[in-house]
Amino acid sequence: MFYLFLAFLGSALISLLFFNRQRPRKWRRVLIIIIALIGLGGSLMPVAAANSKKTSQHQVDVRENKAARANSSALKKQLATKKTEASQLTKQVASQSRLVKKQQKASESERVRAASASIAATSQASEAAQQQAAIQASC
Repeated sequence: MFYLFLAFLGSALISLLFFNRQRPRKWRRVLIIIIALIGLGGSLMPVAAANSKKTSQHQVDVRENKAARANSSALKKQLATKKTEASQLTKQVASQSRLVKKQQKASESERVRAASASIAATSQASEAAQQQAAIQASC
């Protein structure tokens, strides 16, 4: 916008000076300075374009940074939920292992009871057999 203003100002001064019959040296100097400024303004435009590229790149970087932060917070939430799920599963595994140990102890005690019952039955059967043998021998 500033360059357009300078161009307009320069063209206005040029038209005033050339349509005016009197051309003093002072106005020629002013005209040369204005033309030089317009020329310099044109050479400064690539700098402005580079600045606008930097600004747009900065805006893109800011957007990417915000997106990365949002993604990071979402990942942190997922990590927290996974940790709670893992702790719950660990508790379930511990309770299952306790239950298995109790069942193993119960089955082991049942085996001991069954073995002792079979031993008792065997000993009773052998005693009964001995008593019958003694009764048959006495008859």
